[in-house]
Parts: sequence; C-alpha cells; structure tokens
Amino acid sequence: MRRRGYRNSIISIRSYFTLIVAIVITTLIAIVVVYQTVKYIFDFNITAEIVFLISRYTLFLCITITVVFIIINAISKRYVVDKPLKKILDSTDRITAGDFTVRITDGKEEHVKTEFDLIAFRLDKMAEELEGMEILQEDFMSNLSHEMKTPLATIQNYAMLLQGEEDPDKIKEYSKIIAMTTRKFSTLITNILKLNKLENQKIFPEKTRYDLAEQIRIALVDTEALWSQKDINIISDLPDNLYIYADAELFDIVWNNLISNAIKFTNYGGTIEVSIKEKENGTLVSIKDNGIGMSEEEMKRIYDKFYQADRSHKSKGNGLGLALVKKIMDITGAKIAVESEKGKGSTFSVLFPVEEYY
Repeated sequence: MRRRGYRNSIISIRSYFTLIVAIVITTLIAIVVVYQTVKYIFDFNITAEIVFLISRYTLFLCITITVVFIIINAISKRYVVDKPLKKILDSTDRITAGDFTVRITDGKEEHVKTEFDLIAFRLDKMAEELEGMEILQEDFMSNLSHEMKTPLATIQNYAMLLQGEEDPDKIKEYSKIIAMTTRKFSTLITNILKLNKLENQKIFPEKTRYDLAEQIRIALVDTEALWSQKDINIISDLPDNLYIYADAELFDIVWNNLISNAIKFTNYGGTIEVSIKEKENGTLVSIKDNGIGMSEEEMKRIYDKFYQADRSHKSKGNGLGLALVKKIMDITGAKIAVESEKGKGSTFSVLFPVEEYY
C-alpha cells in the first residue's frame, strides 16, 4: 500500500511539473501572438508599458483558464478514474487475501460502458470462477473424507466382531464383507490417483491403432459377472475390424465405467444395448439402458466428483467413475453426451471425431 501511494505521489509531481511548463510556454506564445496582432491591427509602436500590460492580462487569462481546467480535471478524475480504480484495487486486495465473494459490478455485460467497467466485469468473472473452484474443493475434501471413513469403519467393525466369533459361518461372512470393503476402498484410492493425474496433466494420451469394437467386447466380458447376476439382457451391435487411433488404456477406463454404470442403474431382468455407428463426423459409441433414468437436475451434476444421483445405489460405487470418464474426454478430444428420462433409462454416447481419430 505504501509503495502504491509513493508511486501515485511521483506521478502527481510529474503531472504538475508538466502542467507548469505548459503554462509558461502557453503564456509566452500568447504574449507574442497578442503583441504581433495589436501591432498589425493598430499599426503603432508599442511601448514597454503596453507590452507589460498585455503580458499581465495574458498571463492572468492563461492561469485562470488553466485553474478552471485543473478543477474540472480533478473532479472528473475523481469520479471517472480514481473511484472505479479504487474499487478495482480494493477487490484485487480482497481476492489476493482469499475472499472470492467480492463483486464490483452487477454482472450484466450490457452495463459495461468504459474500460474500467470492462476490467471490473472481468475481475468479477474471475472471482466467481475462483469461488466456484473453492466450493468444489471444499465439497471434494468433505466427500473424500466421508468416502474414506465409511469403508474403514466397516472394516474396523467387522474385524472387532471376528475377534470374539467362533461360528465358522459368521467368520466366513464377516471375512467376505471385509474383503469386499477392502476392494471397494482400493478402487476408490486407485480412481482418486487416476483422477488426480488426469487433472494435473500427468497423463498424456498415447495413440495407437487398435480395434475399438473388440475393446468394447472385452469390456462386456469383463463385466459379465455383474450383468449376469442381475439377469440383464445385453444387445450388442459391434462391427468387425473397426480401427481407430486412440489411447487404448484410457478408453478401457471409459467403457468399463460406462458399462458398469449402466448395469448398476438397470433393474433385474432389464436390457442394455451397446452399439457402434459410423457417422459423417466420426464414430459414435452408444450405451443405452432401460433403468431408472435421471432428471434434468441430476444430469447437470453427473460428472461432479463423488456425486451419485440415486442414493440407494451408493454402496455399489464411489461417484468417481463418470468424473474420470469426463476428464478422459477432455484430454483426448472425444465428445460425450447423455440423454435420460426418469423411469425410462439413459443413453451415454461417445463420439470419436474424424479429424482426431482417423
């Protein structure tokens, strides 16, 4: 703050020095002009007394005009420059201190009239984005703590029950629960690490030519235990020898998550359709289920970390799958879209643009 005030003082001194020099030069020019004008018009010799009189009144007139303009400029500067600039500087100080709730404008772009208004408008947008990121970070930490505490508490409780248990069936049951919970906890940690690497750009796509349809078939086989357990009917329309250039390892994550997600939200005896279609703008992979579906509000949040639209299925996942999928879409250039209707099911579509994958 002191440095800013010192800098403003230096600027003010320079401005006033320039103004004084301008007054002197203007006065000298005015005297010469008036002298020559009077001499030409009246055609008589001008005495020293007349020259002094002309100089005095000319100087007085220049100073008066200058003072008037200084006052007008000071008033104008106060309201046009100083006031909005002070608001901007105060806001930047508060943002630097970690207060992202500060706002200068009403957030309406049509009210932007000057460059200062534009700076303030964009500063508000930046503060809004930072506030959103802070809220997401707080939510992430809160959800992460909860997601980690739950399996740990389950493992601890059943481990304590095992200590005093003698019934072989109970021991087997508790051991199975501990093993299942441990696997879930391991998956959570793995997904968090993957997501962290993706978000920090520590994973870079390595494109190779491979059979996309075969990759999806393998994903269906890998999840067979899950869909067979719920007696789900799988309908696939996957052409042979459909090759693309992409990162096979990253898209393994995509198909496993999208298929597992469809299985999780499809009721017993339901149907899941998996298809690949060639379009003019690329290759479209669709995974459609006739499960519980989602509302418009739920669809807006499906890619948020730890978000689960249907809480009754919470024990079957950790809410990181679709966040991983979306991040992979972002870094690879593929496009993902979702269509859903409550009670009728959902369709996730992944588009591989021609210019990126062929």
